[in-house]
Amino acid sequence: MKVAGGQHRVGAACLYAVGQMVEVANTAGGNHGQRHGVADCSGQRQIPRLLAPTLFRVASAAQQLYALATSHKEREASNFKELVAQIVTEVCKSLDVPVRHNACFPISGDLEADHVIGQEANPIIVISATSAKRLLESEVIHMQYRLTKTPDFVLAVAESQKVVGVKQFNRANYYTGKTVQFSPVDFAQLLRGQLLH
Repeated sequence: MKVAGGQHRVGAACLYAVGQMVEVANTAGGNHGQRHGVADCSGQRQIPRLLAPTLFRVASAAQQLYALATSHKEREASNFKELVAQIVTEVCKSLDVPVRHNACFPISGDLEADHVIGQEANPIIVISATSAKRLLESEVIHMQYRLTKTPDFVLAVAESQKVVGVKQFNRANYYTGKTVQFSPVDFAQLLRGQLLH
């Protein structure tokens, strides 16, 4: 992640702060116009001893800030797709309904569905939306089926609204059969209800 204006801005700001602390320490000690500096007066020898640990702490904090500002936190791996696949498989098995996994649709430019449930004549197409792009793909599949007047039911299951974007999630309900946020229990009930409908 770059900080606005470049990745070195945090480091420069912290170095400026260190410079200010040194300047304040010099002023506080007061060399009274003498050119020899802070440690020349007998009562001022404590300032350098206090200055070193303070500078060390500031430099350490600057380093931590810089590391935070420039690090790229990898998104934690999710087992969302595996959970969706497991629920689809269990529900289909319990109702003795055929299911295909990772099926391509020539009708929609070879976009891939995670699961195609039921008969080809009127399938339930399940898309595990792990990103806004994947959610958009579910909308394209649904629209292609509508344009060709082929019956289908596209069920887009979003990992979360945050992952796909709240606006995209809300919009998707108009361009799919249904778009839901993933909850294992609710998803299993919804799928069972669609299959028994």
